[in-house]
Amino acid sequence: MGKDTLCFWILVTLIFILTQPGAIVFGNLDAPYGFYRDLSEWLETSLGGLLIILPYGVFQWKRGRVSRNNFLLYLAVIIATAVIAYWADMVAFSSIRGGLSIASFIELSFLGFIFSLIVLFLMITNHHSFPYYYPYDRPLVIAWLVMIVATLLLGAAYLKEKLTEQRIQAL
Repeated sequence: MGKDTLCFWILVTLIFILTQPGAIVFGNLDAPYGFYRDLSEWLETSLGGLLIILPYGVFQWKRGRVSRNNFLLYLAVIIATAVIAYWADMVAFSSIRGGLSIASFIELSFLGFIFSLIVLFLMITNHHSFPYYYPYDRPLVIAWLVMIVATLLLGAAYLKEKLTEQRIQAL
């Protein structure tokens, strides 16, 4: 995997990492609805970020910096994120309101992405380290930690590629 591909996947995993704390706080502002509400909020906000970097992914793929298979895997991540988030949203809110249209869901994902980053920024500037997670959020915290480890591993692989490239250029 080339360093451009590694950099692209670092960006993808960072979207999931950066959106979770703000999304959980945002999702629990009015009432704790449960695991599915927090899951849907996190994945919905992540979907907004994934869709925002989609043009960058297309650009990198067209330039040959990200392989076709990696780009298809990225599209699969987008689709899986959208399907799981939409399903969790329907489960969380089935008793409160009717169905949410796909178009509204996608629009809300962009807004949620922006709001989750704003909330994260406010948490950082107000010296709050983590949002209050309810006990049912443990799987989400574990997923978040796994994403952090994956990002660190991708970062280590990126640094290794970069150092190898510098050694080759030095010769």
